[in-house]
Amino acid sequence: MSTPSTHLPAIAIDVGFFSVKYTTGLRERRNGAIHVEMFPSVAPRVSATMLDAYAADALDGLVIEVEPGVRHFVGKDAPNLMGTSGARAVTSGYCLSSDYKALFLGALYQVAKEHSAG
Repeated sequence: MSTPSTHLPAIAIDVGFFSVKYTTGLRERRNGAIHVEMFPSVAPRVSATMLDAYAADALDGLVIEVEPGVRHFVGKDAPNLMGTSGARAVTSGYCLSSDYKALFLGALYQVAKEHSAG
């Protein structure tokens, strides 16, 4: 009696200083290379009012609520919501911050979205 094999592709997420890189492990049809995507490593806090002003539906990204009432926007258009200050600080506990968690969850969301579409 044979058992069906289940193929689960490996995924990878790298939350870096400049960008979040992720792969679903899915191969591109044309050349067999593993598909990789990225978005900027910024997760500005946003309010509903701010999103209305920017027409949130037109932005490439998503809102993630990591803590109750604290929303972060992550994705390719996140720098557009940062305001005039481009300064960022990475502290020793950055990987425990809500910004880092929002970036990681944003990448997980994108991986899940690609797998459900595939």
